[in-house]
Amino acid sequence: MRVSFFRQNPFPSILTLAFVLLVNHPASAAITHTIKKGDTLERLAKKYSVSVNEIKRLNNIKDARKLRIGAVLIIDPAPRTYAVKSGDTITKIAARFKLNPDVLLQINDLADDAILPAGKNLLLERPKTETVSSRLKEADIQIGLEKRLSEDPEMSLNKKLLVIAEMMLNIPYKFGGTTFAGMDCSAYVQKVFKFVNIVLPRSAKEQFKLGQTVGKKDLFEGDLVFFKTYARFPSHVGIYLGDNRFIHASAKTKTVTIDNLSLPYYVKRYVGAKRLIADENSPKTNASLFSPTATK
Repeated sequence: MRVSFFRQNPFPSILTLAFVLLVNHPASAAITHTIKKGDTLERLAKKYSVSVNEIKRLNNIKDARKLRIGAVLIIDPAPRTYAVKSGDTITKIAARFKLNPDVLLQINDLADDAILPAGKNLLLERPKTETVSSRLKEADIQIGLEKRLSEDPEMSLNKKLLVIAEMMLNIPYKFGGTTFAGMDCSAYVQKVFKFVNIVLPRSAKEQFKLGQTVGKKDLFEGDLVFFKTYARFPSHVGIYLGDNRFIHASAKTKTVTIDNLSLPYYVKRYVGAKRLIADENSPKTNASLFSPTATK
């Protein structure tokens, strides 16, 4: 996240600030913070999920004690946009801005064959979203789960899985990441299952080889749902929550989030589902699946 610091003029005029925002972010206004009495880099970093070192490095701040009251921080620049021109396609636009076409489709919730009318504004980068602090630890999840178990001692394995999955909502997404500071889709699924003592392989491709194949109409809470995104094999995975919803670490929102399987992007890329947990309430279970006695 970039932060710009107006140090030369601690009280920039509205016209000056508007000009800066217009030059850098023509699509919409940025989120700003005006320094007030009592503000410190530590407090601002915590409030906006920006590291102190990042603020110092980007603004060449040598002495954090000299923050000037009234100076303006641009905390969250508006995402760049592009106005579609006649003849433009997703492939052409992605190539022009050196973007992955698949990511561009995701950001704008478009299907591959979507018509791009001239004048339509496309997002070229993901809007920033509020994320859970990287200070979240495994112990926090365990404590939360134990509290829920005290309220429902007979909780099924599937239910435990969903409780844990939703406790991890808004954790930052990071491609290749495996920690609470940032993780990708398969690492997220792997981490959730680890909390119920089920060890899964690292990649979505390998996870797709496990369990029992289930049809879309037979999906049950806790099933894994798979998609082909940037590769020809299953490259994205989430956990089914019921009511056509699934939870996953999303490259689009940059967090662990809940989406609907009926969205055009996911409908087109859906490749199947796997059931890994044998639950007495789920249909078509068999002894080869994980069960409560198999998770010790």
